[in-house]
Amino acid sequence: MSSSENKPSKFSQAIISFLASSGIGVSPSKTSPRQKAPTGRFPTSGLFGIPLPSLRPSQHVEGVPEFLVDACEHLRPHLHLEGLFRKCGSMTRIKALKARLEAGERCLHMALPCDVATLVKQFLRSLPEPLIPAELQGPLCQVQQRSREDRESLTLLITCLLPPWNSSILRYFLSFLQEVAAR
Repeated sequence: MSSSENKPSKFSQAIISFLASSGIGVSPSKTSPRQKAPTGRFPTSGLFGIPLPSLRPSQHVEGVPEFLVDACEHLRPHLHLEGLFRKCGSMTRIKALKARLEAGERCLHMALPCDVATLVKQFLRSLPEPLIPAELQGPLCQVQQRSREDRESLTLLITCLLPPWNSSILRYFLSFLQEVAAR
C-alpha cells in the first residue's frame, strides 16, 4: 500500500480539521481507509469472522452483505414478536444453522426468527473490525455531550469518516432496527 493510500482525502481532512476546531479529536491516519472493492471472488464457505469486503454482497442492497439482507428480510414479517433480538434461540439449532450457512447453504427461510436474530448478533460480533472503528468511537461519545443541534451536525460529520462498507451496513441495519423499535 503506498503512502498516498494511507492519507485521508481532502474531504476527510476538512472534516477532521472542522471537528478539531470544535474540540473533537479524530486521528487522521486511520479514518476512512480505502477498502478494496470485491473482485467477484468470494469465499465459497465462511461467513462469520470474515472481513466486510470479502463477504458476498447483496444483489438488492448495495454495500451490504447478502447474509445480513437475507436475515433482515426473513425477520421483517416477525417484528411483532416480543424480545426478537433480546431472547436467544436454541443453541443446538443455532449451531446447526450456523454450520449450514458457513458451508454456503441458503437455509435462513427454514429457521425460526429468534435463531436468525441470534445469528445476526453473532455475525456482527464476529467481524474482525467493528462497524464503528475504534478511532471514531471516542469522538462519537464526545459529541453526545453537546447541545442537540451541535450533536446532530457533528455526528453526521463523524459518520462521513466511516469506511464505505461500514457506512452502508450501518445505514441499512440501523434502518432495520428502527423498524424493529417501531413495532
